[in-house]
Amino acid sequence: MKRLILLLAILVPVVSQAASATDRLTKARITACISDFRSCEGVEVVRFGRFATGAVKGAARVAALGDPDVKEALKLMKGIKSISIFDYDSCTEADKLAITARLDGILADGVVLMEAKDGSDKVKIFGVIDGKGDTIHDFILYAPNDCALICIFGNIQTEKLVHIVDND
Repeated sequence: MKRLILLLAILVPVVSQAASATDRLTKARITACISDFRSCEGVEVVRFGRFATGAVKGAARVAALGDPDVKEALKLMKGIKSISIFDYDSCTEADKLAITARLDGILADGVVLMEAKDGSDKVKIFGVIDGKGDTIHDFILYAPNDCALICIFGNIQTEKLVHIVDND
């Protein structure tokens, strides 16, 4: 987790120069893709809307009463509005190919903030950085080999991210 935050802090200034309004991933396109394929056999979808995400943050605040690291992480979570998890590993090969092709098409418009490899497995983290580089919007973690997509919709202030990395 600390490595991920450190890498994001390093990449934010570089990627913010390359980001533009045309690079914006839209929550609507990703949500529509998930909705279109959720009825396929073997697909698992978990969504946490505003209320459920707020409840998780509240429970984390209670658990963080004595832990300064968790309090810092909660500052990052403040702008998160919803979370969606889309797992299609148990689908037929035809469905996997169709879903992967659709997600690749949607994510082709996004900016890759970070890419990590573990053997043949690859995970890409997409996001949108505002023009000033102050805020990262809508993190999308995509692991095509594992047939998984995790969407964290909301905003994270880069200043808070850098602050956590500096104190680590």
